[in-house]
Amino acid sequence: MVSRRNYLTVAIMMLILFFMFQFTGVMKNQLNEYGVNEYDQSTYTHLNAENTFSDTVSGSSASADVFYVGAVSGDVAKVVSSWCEYSKRTLQTYQTLSACETVPENQLIILDGLTTVRTDADILILQEWIDKGVNIIFARMPDVSVIQKSAQLEQMLGINRIASTNITLNGMHLFSGFFLGGERIYEAQNKEDEKRQDLDHNIPWYVTGAGTKTYLVGTLTDEVFDQTVPRSLLEEFSNMEKTSVKNNLLPAVIWRYGTTNSKVFCVNDDFLTDVSGIGILSAMTAQISDYEIYPVVNAQNLVAADMPAFSSENEEKMQELYAQSASAVYREIIWPSLVALQETTGAKLTCMVSPQFTYDDEQEPDGSEVAYYLKQLKEQDGELGWSATNRSNLSVSEKLTLDKPFWKDYGADYKITSAYLRDGSQKADAVQALKNEDVRTVVVSDDDSTSPIISYAGENITQQKVTSAGITHTFSDDLKLRSMETALGYSNITLDLLSVTYPETEQDSWEKMLRKLSPNLTTFWKPFEAFTHTTLSESDQRIRRFLAIDYEQERQNNNITVKVDNFDQQAWFVLRLNGETVKSVKGGKSTRIEDGAYLICAEKDTITIKVGRKSGMYYGSGQKSGEQE
Repeated sequence: MVSRRNYLTVAIMMLILFFMFQFTGVMKNQLNEYGVNEYDQSTYTHLNAENTFSDTVSGSSASADVFYVGAVSGDVAKVVSSWCEYSKRTLQTYQTLSACETVPENQLIILDGLTTVRTDADILILQEWIDKGVNIIFARMPDVSVIQKSAQLEQMLGINRIASTNITLNGMHLFSGFFLGGERIYEAQNKEDEKRQDLDHNIPWYVTGAGTKTYLVGTLTDEVFDQTVPRSLLEEFSNMEKTSVKNNLLPAVIWRYGTTNSKVFCVNDDFLTDVSGIGILSAMTAQISDYEIYPVVNAQNLVAADMPAFSSENEEKMQELYAQSASAVYREIIWPSLVALQETTGAKLTCMVSPQFTYDDEQEPDGSEVAYYLKQLKEQDGELGWSATNRSNLSVSEKLTLDKPFWKDYGADYKITSAYLRDGSQKADAVQALKNEDVRTVVVSDDDSTSPIISYAGENITQQKVTSAGITHTFSDDLKLRSMETALGYSNITLDLLSVTYPETEQDSWEKMLRKLSPNLTTFWKPFEAFTHTTLSESDQRIRRFLAIDYEQERQNNNITVKVDNFDQQAWFVLRLNGETVKSVKGGKSTRIEDGAYLICAEKDTITIKVGRKSGMYYGSGQKSGEQE
């Protein structure tokens, strides 16, 4: 039996605990300004389009860091121009090889071999450059018929034999040490892989010879290999096992041929007609010298686009599929899943919302949920943005005009600094409509394969291109991901939630989408965990700093000194080393990405990186069977 004294003691303790928890909740609400976008001030920078680094040459054309030879308005030229702007290299373009009258020693030349190497005179010019010590990147190979006719061209490309003018690949094998992310074999080993397989390309079958190093090869089925490879070629490897023979003879896709004075890089596919291929150029330049340091954005975004959190869209279908309204589905089902995904991956979520998508009906949005989502996002370190998407054929400016009263009534203190454009053709309208708003960056879903990944859409509005839908991830998507992470340390996964509200197939249900999304994010983005998860406003700040800076670097003994121009508090770099490690960073800090690759944060405009040899035996990065160095 409990005495009166003990009963009173327990009752008082319970009462105290009750008030403590209540007080904690009250203070949490008081101290956390849920209706305020904390990123509005914390990510502000004065930098805008006027501060962007320009790859335009000042002075004589011979002073450019990179010469590009090919169609000036072609897709390859656009990709090369973006890469030069990102890597802070000046660029000079030429239509033909003969137009390059003055070529300095150790010049880097990127050329579209398909359109520029056609005659014996072109081949002689290339030979003169190689003898002079010029490093050459073939963004696309000369036509196979041109290579067949010239033993000299075959030799300068490092080609030992043309096994076939056209072969269908079974997949591809990426060796480690080229892209960030390590080795990957892109072959369909199961039903899930069969859905991902889109690297079964048709390419000429070039067998590389001595002095070459292969970074990406095509794979073949045993049947295709046996039926295609010439008997005379097999006889050259008669003393080797069949598996070793096959590995040495696989079709080369990306490789390097080293001469006495220069290095020649070859891309036997159309990868560099897509802006995602910029990482190929970054990876190649890292192979030219013992080390390479270049700036990156260092931002990994996760965007939930087109959340109809404030209106009951497509009510009948939502009731049929989920037995709830759209707003209830998003609050009770989708939002908890997104929070769980964020916690699993460490991502920061930016939700691009719209008060409604249909404006020609009589239903008005309900603003009572605004406070709930702002609180949830604040507690998850997330951010809310505005979506321009609608189903009433409204322009960006028209939709913005209709949405303004809603935000004024229910979120007046929350400054929205990011916007989402479902259609890349809306950019001009968006820039005009948003120029007097708080929006500083727009996420754009753009089908133009050569449009910049990051850039300025207007004088003070940055553009961030959607790089992945998250739900699908084919083998080519993975290759592009590795390329973009290598070049920029940047990724923008944007989830299309409009298809959940207005599903067209069974695959558009949230349950099935989540079943694909979660494994994709935790698997394919895992090698890039060293890069920082950001909201769109944080990413915008880093993009502005990245686009503005220029830098110089030099090495003396074991010290690499980097001086940053237009420095604004922080700058990020990737340092790639060959058999060395980072020992210390004066004026910054380092994070290991993988073997031979480090993420460097510059906290001052001048930093010094001390490096040293690895302990133990060194084998070199990416050494694989079939390399013939």
